[in-house]
Amino acid sequence: MGFRISNFSHVLLFDQEYHLFGNKKAGSDSVYELRRDGQSASEFIIKIHTKAEGDRRFEEEIAFLNENKKCRYIPELILDGKISYNDPDNSNNSGDYRFFVMKKYACDLRQEISNGFSFITALMYFLQICNGVRFLHKKGIVHRDLKPENILIDKTGATPSIKICDFGIAHFPNSNKTKSGDRLANANYCAPEQRSKNGIIGKHSDIYALGLILNELFTKSLLNGDGYKRIFDVAPSYGELDDLVAGMIQNDISKRISDINEVIEIVKNYISRRNELEKSYISFYLDSRKSHDRNRIAKTLADDCLALEYLAKKNDIFGSLNLNYHMNIHCKLDDSFKKKIEIAVIDRAVKRKFNYESSSEYINAVFDDGEWDFPTEEQKNELLALMSSYGDAKNYGGILHMFAGLKDYHAREVIDETKEEIRNLSYYTDDAPLLFIANKVKELVPETTFEGFGYHVMPIFELSSPEVLESSILYIDDKTDVIKNALTLLFPNSTFVSDKDNCYLSFKKKDLSTFKEMCKNFIKELKESDVTRYDIEDMLSTEEDSPYRTRIYFSKYDLHHLLPRILKSANSRL
Repeated sequence: MGFRISNFSHVLLFDQEYHLFGNKKAGSDSVYELRRDGQSASEFIIKIHTKAEGDRRFEEEIAFLNENKKCRYIPELILDGKISYNDPDNSNNSGDYRFFVMKKYACDLRQEISNGFSFITALMYFLQICNGVRFLHKKGIVHRDLKPENILIDKTGATPSIKICDFGIAHFPNSNKTKSGDRLANANYCAPEQRSKNGIIGKHSDIYALGLILNELFTKSLLNGDGYKRIFDVAPSYGELDDLVAGMIQNDISKRISDINEVIEIVKNYISRRNELEKSYISFYLDSRKSHDRNRIAKTLADDCLALEYLAKKNDIFGSLNLNYHMNIHCKLDDSFKKKIEIAVIDRAVKRKFNYESSSEYINAVFDDGEWDFPTEEQKNELLALMSSYGDAKNYGGILHMFAGLKDYHAREVIDETKEEIRNLSYYTDDAPLLFIANKVKELVPETTFEGFGYHVMPIFELSSPEVLESSILYIDDKTDVIKNALTLLFPNSTFVSDKDNCYLSFKKKDLSTFKEMCKNFIKELKESDVTRYDIEDMLSTEEDSPYRTRIYFSKYDLHHLLPRILKSANSRL
């Protein structure tokens, strides 16, 4: 295998002359691209150690590349050797220089991030990088300089693959050249212990750099400080990866994830759940659609369910969430989950009345009247009939026992209330966007966790196009002050109140009629399938009378989403 170099400007390789382009300094090394005459693309990379006396680190890197040529995560080494060079102007530069040549890859991860890719591609890149780091850690090697520039992208196969490069400051087993306490690596990606003179550097240091890379793959920005951009901010359905990032970048080594296998397991579990959800939606979807449409709808719903689960875990749900998010895809709850919600609604209604009647103040007042009329047999049978579709009534003995202790008129209220809520449940959950359904479920059964919720939602159809501009926005900006000013101008005699517990407008009678008319006109503008009409009905149902004024209570969703649209509609008619 012939190789000759002339004045570091061109080389003879495989009997072909290559020119050196783009010297990149890497410590004591120079990295060039090798390109043949008349060719615009480079085929190889040459890395030359620029100290004539050689360096143990460089020798270790060459040895590692030679020993692991079959590893898919390591760059392909073509050859290595020495270059004899005599500098006529400076004899100190003369001597034998070590070098190696490796294959030139499409780009590095830094360039790939700039080019852009899908979120699932970002995760697949990360999983490959982790597998490569696991290979290193199994061999007792700590890279110590993981960063996007040191991860190469090979695009010669059916799917892109990664190669981890630049082992110039890696710590190899039995090496006396690099020690665990050496302060080396790129400052932007090095762990806190790498910045400390006596820091204990190990595999956990690579984990820290990987945490930064994972976040950057999604956000395209380097994590810095506490107020950094999180994965959820740009990809809500991948939000649970923020917890993984947080575990990988702990400053305290004892609290940081230290085993690459744990990172890989978390990522694989996430991908597996995502794939299962998508497959379940594809199997549910009985509409005669093209496969790519079914796959796209399945992916969208999987995204929404994973975002919902993450928000529920964080107890940060439905505050300023846009319930019309992806509203062009309509779903329904499956019967098994709906029955669980219905029985929970009955249980909640009975407990509420039972606890109220169990208060000593209420009991004393009733017995002062000298009477306590228990539920009639007809009422008991009515409740049993209501519960008959949920299985053997004996399974719900607690509900029946509490119901039997109610006063008869409270028993009637429970039956009527639960029947109405069950009717509403079907009304709101048989044909609506996923988050709209979830909001109704949460409203009826606040303790719902939404873990596995996605497996109980079935896609039923897709509108040809979203019917609100905000359908692609998950969170709606806080517009409280803007809405307050607008309502105050429209209704100067009414009072707007907003505090941590409540938000409402206390209307004068005339103003209330005007506001209701605005809502009525806005509903007329909506398409029949737009579930926003139900949101408005819910908002107006909060009406609360007082001697001189009437309050309408607003949720955060009303403030951030409904009222801006109602006011905009009213303004267009003025």
